Amino acid sequence: MKLLKKESLSSTEEMERIIHALRTTSDDQATAILAKLRIGARLDQILKDIPPSVFSTAMSKRPSILAHDSLGTSGSSDSHLPGTSSLHESDSRRTSSPTRGRPSFAFLAQSSLTRSERTAVPSDGEKSPFLALLFDREDFLEAISEDEDENYNTVNEHGFIDPRLLGNSSSTTQNASSSAAIDGPSRPSRESSRANTVRIHGLIPLSNRQPIVNTLRLHPNLSLVNLFGNMPFSSSVRANNYPRDIQDTQVNNLFVPTWAMMTVNTRPDPGSLKTAFYGLHQEVAIMMGNGVPIEAIIETHPNIAALFDEAEYNKSGVLSRWAAGIVHSIRHKGDDFTAFASMYLTWYLARWMISPSPETYEAMPVWLRPTPNQLFMPHTNILDFIIWPAFREYVVEFPEMHEHMEYMLDMSNTIRCDWFFATEEAFFKVDETRMFDLCMLAKASMRDLSCWSVGPSFRQYVANADSYVRIRTEAF
Repeated sequence: MKLLKKESLSSTEEMERIIHALRTTSDDQATAILAKLRIGARLDQILKDIPPSVFSTAMSKRPSILAHDSLGTSGSSDSHLPGTSSLHESDSRRTSSPTRGRPSFAFLAQSSLTRSERTAVPSDGEKSPFLALLFDREDFLEAISEDEDENYNTVNEHGFIDPRLLGNSSSTTQNASSSAAIDGPSRPSRESSRANTVRIHGLIPLSNRQPIVNTLRLHPNLSLVNLFGNMPFSSSVRANNYPRDIQDTQVNNLFVPTWAMMTVNTRPDPGSLKTAFYGLHQEVAIMMGNGVPIEAIIETHPNIAALFDEAEYNKSGVLSRWAAGIVHSIRHKGDDFTAFASMYLTWYLARWMISPSPETYEAMPVWLRPTPNQLFMPHTNILDFIIWPAFREYVVEFPEMHEHMEYMLDMSNTIRCDWFFATEEAFFKVDETRMFDLCMLAKASMRDLSCWSVGPSFRQYVANADSYVRIRTEAF
């Protein structure tokens, strides 16, 4: 009988695999590997203890929705649709590549697409010249000016509040001009001003962040009594040493419904990020002052085609145009599914901020709704748009993470939402609105937090990053 010869690796190949594992596994796994190296364990023995998935980067061919149109029935677009399971139920740690399995198509009949309903998506090499940058994403790396922080104009604190919520809403400034879009990366490179060492945030992680977020996700009407110990609500807020206007917002948040609790995003965003958010505030305020109905402003759904088609962009509402500009400014591309999904989430959150109501609040995925720290701790606008609630809760707490945000720049470059079909199969034209919306399966992926991930490089900026976000094993 001929014996099968076991695959053997050279010492160089073994070391290369170990280095790859150190770069792509979680902090805890990397620490365990280093500990074995220090005590003199053999390389082949160390490799035996590393999961094979770390070295697997195989990709399967994308299936097509069209091949299964006849199998569909009606369904829901919530985060988990009836009769379907999470695309990553087998990946409990959220650190490896998703299984390339074929999800259920039982609910696709209403979202079935025909070729005549599709619109061409530009290739990676094509640009969208009609989309100007709303901000320079290099400003993530800038500091917040102390003068800006002290003299910050808090017009946005109530700029998004629906008149139905405030009763007697204060008049808005009508002569506010729209923010000027950044035509391109005209600023000089900031590489010379960056520190030579990589700034790692969160060297002492808070073990109590995730349980709080899990409680919020399970119980959206969070009982606020648990956040203040035995002190009365208002007395606890008045004793926290924040400025009086911020304390007033915190106290108001204690006596309004959950859907009406607005985030305390009262710190100025660094650099040109401020103008990106003020631009929407001012335009909406002017439209409402001119008598435009709020229903016409908040739209029924975002027009996804505004990301890559100029004609669609021009006929879109203010929210769709702004969300497309934000995604374009963050990712510098709008022709992939991640851009479509990011635009939808940005639209969801801005829509609720413009018109807080039970309907706009419930429309958001549960994990996108504000966490306790967002409701009671001053922070910048951009942090509200981080999709992972555990990480959002964490960064809001530490003011030093509101500036010099290398982690935000890395997230912009590596974030991905899983989609295993052709890009043009993700959306279709809605007859009622004549705008392009995501299909049911695309919405399911977009609303499933386990479909979202960042690249391994994110770990160099945030300690214990795997406890906050899902990190892919392969580079992107």
